[in-house]
Amino acid sequence: MLFDNGAHRRGMNFSRVIEVDPKANEIAWEYQGDPPLSFYSYNISSAERQPNGNTLICEGAPGRVFEVTPSGDMSGSMSVRSLWATPLRQVAAGSVTLSRVPCPPIAENHPAFKEKT
Repeated sequence: MLFDNGAHRRGMNFSRVIEVDPKANEIAWEYQGDPPLSFYSYNISSAERQPNGNTLICEGAPGRVFEVTPSGDMSGSMSVRSLWATPLRQVAAGSVTLSRVPCPPIAENHPAFKEKT
């Protein structure tokens, strides 16, 4: 499985995630946005198949992490705070992770997902 950034393809730039069947030498599974440009990250991105069969995708440039089902339906999504919204003192102190690759799965019952009141 690989994240095809798609930054240098002919025509419109868009990203996709593909799983290759090496024995058949063909793409066995593919995810891309609809429309294609709605999913694009020119760098720092990843994709990983989860035990439940879904695929966790880290779209690094826009700071989006989401999970898709084998049929390509989105089953969860979250935005990650960008560097530009982070005070420089936090960056200098090393308390901010600038890269989100790879992005480990986060359980649905994780405290970060509890509704804030």
